[in-house]
Amino acid sequence: IDFSKEIVIAVFMGTKATGGYNIEIKKIVASDNDLTVQVKETSPGQYCAVTMALSQPYHIVKITKTEKKIQFETTKEVTECSVPQ
Repeated sequence: IDFSKEIVIAVFMGTKATGGYNIEIKKIVASDNDLTVQVKETSPGQYCAVTMALSQPYHIVKITKTEKKIQFETTKEVTECSVPQ
């Protein structure tokens, strides 16, 4: 990456006790004065089969360098899985 022309935007969920978590930069919206980074966090529902290991979800992107103020807008979603029979 050429930091004279580009910047890095990164989002992290931190350490989770299991798998099944995800974080994603969905869209970056520019206005006159700022950039809004739209982030989606996904968590597993109660009955989802997940990896029983620590996970640390993240997403990193690069964009053209800007002097605009960067703000984050996060939505959260829970993935619902079928109840075991």
